[in-house]
Amino acid sequence: MIAQLNATENGWATNVASVIHGTGLTLVIENVKLSASPVAIASFVQTAASFATWLQFNQYHESVLHVSGATTSKILSVFNAPLLEQVIMQPNEHIRELYIYKTGVAYLPRGLRHIRNLENVQVCSSSLTQFTLASLSPSQRIGIVDLSENMINALVGAAHTVYIEMLEMSENQLSVLDMAFFRQIPNLTHLNVEGNRLTRIECSQPVTFTALTQLLLAENQLQSFQTSGMQFPALLNLVLANNNLTQIPRNLGRYPALERLDLNRNKIALVDLSSIRQARNLTILSLQANRIKSFGTSTPVSHNNLWAILLNRNELEQVDFVGCNFPKLSTLSLQGNKFAMIPPNIFSQFPAIRVNMEGNALRSSPRAVASFVQVLSGLTKSLSLSLYRERVLFISHKNEAERIEVRDAPELQELQVQPNDHIRTLHIYNASLIHLPQGLKDFPKLEDLYVSNNHLTQLALASFSSIQKLSRVDVSVNRISLLLATNQTISIKSLHMDKNRLTVVNMEFFAHIVNLNNLYLGENQIIRIDNTKPLKMSTLGTLSLGSNHLSSFQPLLTEFPALRSLFLHDNKLATIPRNLGKYPLLEILDLRANRLTRVDLASIRQASKLRQLHLNKNNIALVSASTPLKHETLRIVEMEGNKLGRIDLTGCDFPKLEQLNLGSNKLTSVPPNIFQQSPSVSLLMWGNAMRCDDLVKYQQQLADYKLIVDPFWQDKRCLRNAVEQKSSTVIIEKATISAAQGAMESFVQVVARFTVHLEFEKYYERLFYIPEANVAETIIISYAPELEELKIQPNGQLRELSVYNTVLNRLPQGLRSLPHLVSLNAPANQLTQFTLASFSSTQKLAYVNVSANKISLLLGANHTVSIRSLWINQNRLTTLDVSFFEQIVGLSSIYVEENWITRIESTKPVKLPVLEKLYLSNNELSSFQPHAAEFPALTVLNLDGNKLTVVPRNLVNYPWLRTLELRSNQLTRLDLSSLRQARNLSYLSLEGNKIASVTATTPLKLDALSQILLDENELTQVSVAGCNFPNLRGFSLRWNRLNSVPQNVFQQFPEVALYMWGNTLRCDDLAKYRTELLAYKLVIDSVESRTQCPEQTFVEIAEKTLVCCSN
Repeated sequence: MIAQLNATENGWATNVASVIHGTGLTLVIENVKLSASPVAIASFVQTAASFATWLQFNQYHESVLHVSGATTSKILSVFNAPLLEQVIMQPNEHIRELYIYKTGVAYLPRGLRHIRNLENVQVCSSSLTQFTLASLSPSQRIGIVDLSENMINALVGAAHTVYIEMLEMSENQLSVLDMAFFRQIPNLTHLNVEGNRLTRIECSQPVTFTALTQLLLAENQLQSFQTSGMQFPALLNLVLANNNLTQIPRNLGRYPALERLDLNRNKIALVDLSSIRQARNLTILSLQANRIKSFGTSTPVSHNNLWAILLNRNELEQVDFVGCNFPKLSTLSLQGNKFAMIPPNIFSQFPAIRVNMEGNALRSSPRAVASFVQVLSGLTKSLSLSLYRERVLFISHKNEAERIEVRDAPELQELQVQPNDHIRTLHIYNASLIHLPQGLKDFPKLEDLYVSNNHLTQLALASFSSIQKLSRVDVSVNRISLLLATNQTISIKSLHMDKNRLTVVNMEFFAHIVNLNNLYLGENQIIRIDNTKPLKMSTLGTLSLGSNHLSSFQPLLTEFPALRSLFLHDNKLATIPRNLGKYPLLEILDLRANRLTRVDLASIRQASKLRQLHLNKNNIALVSASTPLKHETLRIVEMEGNKLGRIDLTGCDFPKLEQLNLGSNKLTSVPPNIFQQSPSVSLLMWGNAMRCDDLVKYQQQLADYKLIVDPFWQDKRCLRNAVEQKSSTVIIEKATISAAQGAMESFVQVVARFTVHLEFEKYYERLFYIPEANVAETIIISYAPELEELKIQPNGQLRELSVYNTVLNRLPQGLRSLPHLVSLNAPANQLTQFTLASFSSTQKLAYVNVSANKISLLLGANHTVSIRSLWINQNRLTTLDVSFFEQIVGLSSIYVEENWITRIESTKPVKLPVLEKLYLSNNELSSFQPHAAEFPALTVLNLDGNKLTVVPRNLVNYPWLRTLELRSNQLTRLDLSSLRQARNLSYLSLEGNKIASVTATTPLKLDALSQILLDENELTQVSVAGCNFPNLRGFSLRWNRLNSVPQNVFQQFPEVALYMWGNTLRCDDLAKYRTELLAYKLVIDSVESRTQCPEQTFVEIAEKTLVCCSN
């Protein structure tokens, strides 16, 4: 990169050669002085081209550009040349790519037809008014001609053939398109005429488009699409979205290869499916956002390839598929219509179909619902009903589903069931059931029952008699206050009754649950655990009683020989439970947040298997052992957040203790001999007021992280005397200073003699003064709620100044008197404007942070300022004028996140030659088009959290862009072709948008692209056809609506890892990718058991390794 070049001087070429040391590089001419003669310009281009394969002009200010035949560059680019009216080219065999952007050029370059090896020509955002084929030669083989964003209103043919593969003419002014114009372009595969003013498509002469596969006509004013005289034997994709069409185009037989027909956002009111009969290869019919009220067929129609019909956001109340034979139809999207009921017979007619009916006000009769459930259950093993709005749900004996789930059904009060041999899992969430259905006992294969967040008031075990396979019952979040036992044997293994209204629990209720392993009774109102006769809970391994009102735990007549985990946290216990010998296998005892005041560790002697003891957040003041204690298994003891003033472990031997947490207590010293008694222990003691004379004994344990205390005690107070060290840090904890004038200045001056780092954590004066005699290199004021003014005298020592949490409303004027200042931090103050004049003499300044203020105004300066990284996050800017940054020399990073910016502009042409990172996330931007600004070195552009609907255009203006971040915007469609000009892009992030489809309307190659992130969108279709990304390593499509893996993705990108969990993928599709799943090239959450799959359908990829899927 050459900043200033005088090409009128002799020997300039030799100087250039010595700078770049060789050929084959890209030479960007930043500023060059030339003679005004055309010969001089042509000579300069010729000479400069000898050094570089890519010659680019930014801000060219002449009216004519001459390119000689001796120019050897392969790529020639001209950007931002508003005065350029004419490009004259001599015959040339070297130039392969020509880019002309933002110029006044009204015609294609003169002599263009003599550029024999031309492959790509783009003349965009200029003043072309017509496109003349005679400008090109029949001997040229041009891949791309892009004439987007001009004023073309006329097309002029030629007598000879022209070989163009892709023609882009979007955003022009064509009103009538005569397709006969393209007869002389036999190799045309892609034609884009979107965003013109087309009212009519005509054909003055018959023509057959033998190669055309993509025809894009969206965003015009077409009322019909009649292609008389035209044949499209190879057309795959026809896009007519956002026109004025009132019906599906006729004569689709003219497009025998057509796969995708896009008619979104037109004015179609009636759809007759017989009109698509002749389009025999059609796979996707998209009719979203029309005015459709009627949908059916007038005559029987059969279509063997159609798999998706998209009808979102219309006015449909019903659809009629009578007479339709679509054997592959798997997706029907009816979102946002006026349906009151699910289309009848839809699932019996199309067994593989998935219907999206979000945003419809569905209602139905109980009989219809029962019939609907019965029909669905015959088609799938797993049935899920969300937003169910009926009072009754009926499950008949004919049901064949193994899993039934009902979610968010606030009106459901009754579940009527008949005997059934199929149901294994029944889930009822967030409904209004007041009792369990009596017929549950007639579900002999039932394994899991969830009835949580309902209105149950009692639990009767008799409901589960005869269900010998029942393993788990969850009745959490109900109103249960009564438990009714039974004399019959019950087979439940895990019983969840958290968040109910139990007050007393009689353990005899559980006597006949012979295999009970886990019992959860947390967050009830239990005050007592009772039983009136001896009881042995021989299989119970986990008992959870947390968050109740227990003052003791003494189930005297109950034995728990298998209990391993006992949770009693958040109760009112005052002591550790006695007789722990009744729990010989107990490993975890949780007593957090109770009312213990003293702990005698001897009380855990009989719990010989205990591994974890949790005593956090009690009122414990003393810990000791009344008798000697050796415990071979204890590994973790937690006592954080108590009132411990002393801990005495005399007589305690815990050889395997790994962690002892004594944080946030009142201890002043480390427990004596703790590291000798328990050599492997990690001792956590943060939040205690430790004595320095004690801590200095444990320097080795501190260094090995065996003893962990607050950094304040470890680093700044105890281990060294800070004032004695020349380069140490002094923190002023509390200082009483005279109120006399000059006392504060004197104090700062004296203290600064001892340290290079001076920090005030809390400062309560209105004024802070930095004297000229200050020798500190760093001054930090962390919290000063009354500080209004900062006075600074000239100082040659200060390098870092940080002022947080004050009421300063302007930067101090004295900043310009700090010539060695490197870093200025002033966040969380009351600044309302940011002026560059404050930094007139701070030529070493590298970092400025004024985030979290109230800045709404940026004021420039008439001199240069040296800042490398500028942070203005969390302020009140609404418009960002890029010309403000012109005077900041060396600016490489700008952070303007979390403001209120609605527009990026530049009031004058400006170039930021070294800016590498631009962060604009979480603003209100609906577009990013800084027309008069150039960022030739930009590598990172972050536009997360704005309101963008398209990928920023003209990415060619950022030739070194590597990272483009567009998370959480409002994009609905992604055309990967829009990235073609970002040649160095390696990372693309588009998570959290509303993207429904990903395609490439024209082939493209991006050698550097390695990561594409499209998580959390609304993707139903991803096509990578035409994409050549040889270095793509990561492609993330998590949490979308995809039901299959994108076609050919592993063939096109051999090194890619594809992330797709959170999609409902079809089993028949996933089964094709066992090799990729085993090699982690296709990454989806795996499970070990079929019961972990919501629909209990899966693909087995290895022993005990399954991936869930859907039929």
